[in-house]
Amino acid sequence: QIKKWQAPNEIIEAQVYGYENELKALNVEIEESREGKFSIKIPKPRSFRAGRYTLKLNLIKDGVSYAQEQDFTWGVLAINLNKSVYLPNEDSFIGIGVLDDSGRMVCNASVTLEITDPLNGKTTLTTANGEIKISPECEVYGVTNLPDYYAGYRVNEAGSYLMNLTSVTSNGARSVQDAFFVQDSVEFDVARNGPTRIYPPVPYFMNISIIANKNYDGAINEYVPGSFEIENFKFYETGKDNPAASSITEANGTKILSADVKLKKGSKYVLSYIFDAPDISPEFYLMGPLDIGAFKESRQWQIASD
Repeated sequence: QIKKWQAPNEIIEAQVYGYENELKALNVEIEESREGKFSIKIPKPRSFRAGRYTLKLNLIKDGVSYAQEQDFTWGVLAINLNKSVYLPNEDSFIGIGVLDDSGRMVCNASVTLEITDPLNGKTTLTTANGEIKISPECEVYGVTNLPDYYAGYRVNEAGSYLMNLTSVTSNGARSVQDAFFVQDSVEFDVARNGPTRIYPPVPYFMNISIIANKNYDGAINEYVPGSFEIENFKFYETGKDNPAASSITEANGTKILSADVKLKKGSKYVLSYIFDAPDISPEFYLMGPLDIGAFKESRQWQIASD
C-alpha cells in the first residue's frame, strides 16, 4: 500500500516493507505540520506481525526525485506490568518477551531495563546481575506460568516512571521506551494476570482483578483484537456466584467485551475470559485498555505470539 501526498509542484510517497522486503498494507499518514515540514505517522495496530520494517519515502519536487529510508522495529520487545497505575510503596511484577527481527522468540538475550522515577533516580535491572530472570520455561511452545523474562520493582512516590528496555541478540541491540504511573489514590485498583508470549494453537486465560474505591453503576469494557475467539467471558464479585450481564460486540477490527456492573466501594471483583489467537506466528497483539466510566488503564497489555 503506497500512501501519496500531492501539491502542485511536489509529491511525497510513503510505503512500508517487511523483513523479507514485501510491501505491507499499513495506513501511513502524511501530514504537513507547517510549510515545508511534514510528519509521517504509522498508527499503532491492535494486531500486526512482529519484526523489522523499513519505511521508504520518495519526494518528487520540481521533477527531481529524492529517496529516504528508515528502519524500525515493531513488537520485538514486549513488556507488561501487572498494573498500569500503582499506589505508593507497592511491589510491581514486570514480564518481558524478546523476539528477533523475524519475530521469533529469543531465550538467551542480554536484557537491561532502566527505570527512572519521578525524582530522576535511576534503577537498572539486567539479566547479567540476575535482577531480570530468564524463565526455565522460555523455550516451551505451550502454556507457561512465567513470562520469558521477568523482574520485580518496588515503586515509591507518586508520579510518572519511565522505562527504557534494551535487549542484545544476534540481530544487535533493540530498545523501546514505555511508562507507568504511581498515584496517591485510584478510583479503581486494576491488576492483570495474563501471558506476555503465547503459543497460538493454545487458548489462554486473562484475569483482571478490580478493587472499587468508589461506587459505580454502568458499563465496564475490555478490548481485544477482532481476530481472537473469546470464551467464558464473565464479570463477578469475588467470592460470589453472581456474574453480571455481559455482551461481546465488534467494531473496526476490535472485539469489545462489556459487562453491566454495579460496583460497591470497598468490594473486589474479577473480569475474566479465555482467548484463542489465530494460528499465525510471529504476531504481536495489544489488549485493553480496560475502562470503567471515566477511568482507563494508562497502557495496553502486549502479547508476542510465537
